[in-house]
Amino acid sequence: MKRTTSFLNACNCWSKFCFDSNANTSSAFLSIFEKLGATIKWDQASQTVTGTKGNITIKLTIDKTTAHVNGKAVTLSAAATLVNNSTMVPLRFVSEALGADVKWDQATNTPYIETVKSSGTSALQKSPSGITVMFGVHDYASLSQKEYDASVAVAKEALKEFDSIKFGGINEQYFKEFIGGAMWSGDTNDQSDRNIGLKLAEGSVGPLVKAGVSNEDIQKLYKGMSIAGGLIKGLPVPESWHPNSAYDALAAPVKGSTCYSDSNVYSLIFDLLGYNTAILVGNDHADPIIQANGSW
Repeated sequence: MKRTTSFLNACNCWSKFCFDSNANTSSAFLSIFEKLGATIKWDQASQTVTGTKGNITIKLTIDKTTAHVNGKAVTLSAAATLVNNSTMVPLRFVSEALGADVKWDQATNTPYIETVKSSGTSALQKSPSGITVMFGVHDYASLSQKEYDASVAVAKEALKEFDSIKFGGINEQYFKEFIGGAMWSGDTNDQSDRNIGLKLAEGSVGPLVKAGVSNEDIQKLYKGMSIAGGLIKGLPVPESWHPNSAYDALAAPVKGSTCYSDSNVYSLIFDLLGYNTAILVGNDHADPIIQANGSW
């Protein structure tokens, strides 16, 4: 079910909200963030707007063409700017980041925004199975709302360790050198820590570097893989039943692992990290795929 909100003060690409220059919070003047159910904060020192809705956080800095959604850098078509003590932000970017879509009424020359009805955690909607979900139609093969909610709770708890994970583990220094352009010597007789670390980095994240994925995304993807892999590590492959869902791997009374349940765990983790995900199924096998920098 959709609802439609019209913004009288919006033009083709901007929405406006006002700040008291002596205050830390915004005034309620047709704020696009507030209209979409988000809370907003203004940091005067850094000239940064932060909008939060459920598990989605957007940060825009005045005169910067790079914004951040859940820590992920996004290039804007135009920077946020101050006009007569009002902050102007790109309408389409903010709307779509919060799960809405900008439409244009040609007859009245008025933009309007369509949003999926939200309960305050994110742009919630029903999956084909009737489960209320946060991301597209991804229910992670859950058989009930209870299973879905339990799986999400486990994944969110695991993601609390995200910032403490070292990129490359004990080889963090060499992994960072690798994505910065360093290469191993090519000599397998060179058993120095650096050469071994760079070779391990090539095997681990080399394809991402080759594909042109940003250094920030490479590190984020590595940490996400570590978390998802840690959640399913050591799970048995049952003979008497076939684990299929994220719930079967994360929260069931008796847990188990197959490529299907594992793929749903990876999809859940990376959905929560703000990526687009999908699962490829064929020949009795499933693989998760993740979109980064426009490539899958």
